Amino acid sequence: MDIVYHWFFPVAWLGFWGFWLIAARRVRKTRRAEPQSTRFARVAFNCFVCALIALPQFGHGILGRQLLGADKDRFWAGAALLILGLGVAACARVHLGGYWSGTITLKEEHRVIRTGPYR
Repeated sequence: MDIVYHWFFPVAWLGFWGFWLIAARRVRKTRRAEPQSTRFARVAFNCFVCALIALPQFGHGILGRQLLGADKDRFWAGAALLILGLGVAACARVHLGGYWSGTITLKEEHRVIRTGPYR
């Protein structure tokens, strides 16, 4: 069971990223996009946050503090929340279809999505 505890979260995230990359191939062409300076600032901030979460050098102080004890119930509660969150994100991506974008854009034949989580 230790192998499940060790690999569950990385495998779930890798599976989600794989889905995300495959879904990215069906995106419509962009008519107009946000300025590069705005996008660069947002991407730089996201990279900084990912570094804080992932790199062991930042695991000291408040970022390294474990708020709850580690036991099976908390693990499975966290696993359920992760799967629920990834499921909502995947559902949103499916409903947006070709209109999805990682930046603020106007797509060709753009329309407002009113299905799924966007209802």
